[in-house]
Amino acid sequence: MVLNNRIISARNSSIELVRLLAMFMIVFYHIVLFFIEPIDANPIYKAIQIPLHIGVMLFVLISGYFGIKPSFLRFFKILCVVAVYFLPLRLWYVYKMGMGGMAMLDSFHILSKTPYWFVRTYLCLYLISPLLNKCLKDISIIERSYYIFAFAIIAVYLGILQCDISLIDGKNLANFMLIYIIGDTIRQEQQRWKVVPNWCFFFAFILLNLLLSTSYVLFSDLLISDIIWNWSFPYYSPFLIISSVLFFIPFTRFSFYSPVINYIASSVFSVYILHHQPTILEVCLKPVSLWLYGFAEGSVFLVLLIVSIYSMIIIGICVIIDKLLTPIWIFLQRLGQNIDNIVFNQMN
Repeated sequence: MVLNNRIISARNSSIELVRLLAMFMIVFYHIVLFFIEPIDANPIYKAIQIPLHIGVMLFVLISGYFGIKPSFLRFFKILCVVAVYFLPLRLWYVYKMGMGGMAMLDSFHILSKTPYWFVRTYLCLYLISPLLNKCLKDISIIERSYYIFAFAIIAVYLGILQCDISLIDGKNLANFMLIYIIGDTIRQEQQRWKVVPNWCFFFAFILLNLLLSTSYVLFSDLLISDIIWNWSFPYYSPFLIISSVLFFIPFTRFSFYSPVINYIASSVFSVYILHHQPTILEVCLKPVSLWLYGFAEGSVFLVLLIVSIYSMIIIGICVIIDKLLTPIWIFLQRLGQNIDNIVFNQMN
């Protein structure tokens, strides 16, 4: 996810394809979560969210696989995208609803008072990544296993027990550090599972999610459904982490270049911020989603098919908007570079 929309030819399009698929999962999941599930108690709409929930995990795995290389300019880019897509619409909404001056001031808290929990947690990971990278450099598989075990105890075990409110749902730095380390380990130790063919990973991914989703639907009226959900859906879920890894590994084994895929994938962060903007959700996406649901009501298959198409349309519109704003991104890129140069010169 980058701010600069220029094509980066060095990027492996297989990984960029993962980014696109992950964003599709996120958009699809949000439509079902926010608009379909609240008005339809069919357990299938909740079960379908289990395999789709790996979208965020895939982005963190990619970061761990390639390693975050932090800089002020990249940090500045992330803040700029959030500000451009969130702030104007939020200020317009506050003004239209007559919410007062305090709400207007709160709107400028573009990270702390927004629904973008992923951005907040990812920036924490971003800031701490130099320490992680140093710890992961030239270490043995035994040491890696210890790190994974330690963070699994913190993020997964304690998360499942829900004995620490900061670890609930897995939306925390400890869990992101765990996934980051796993991503780095996939790259460093990929020779160890090279003998396993790609179809085995995909088959295991499909089988695992079929078992989890089907089990939830079959036992949806029983207490065990809550246990299945708690073990398979939240970001601390061991099954969700395994599912993400199973899906991700095959894409790391082949490389190709597609300028189209790379061009579209360069806007995935903007897609996330724009489609998840509260005003966009309420004013634009909700009415259309409810209308589409009413059109297909009564057929789960048709609803899911329409949501799939609708998700792709949303992504396409967001990408077009992002490309139209290229002059703004170029200006902010230069501004960030100038600030970076000034700060660097003063430090030296």
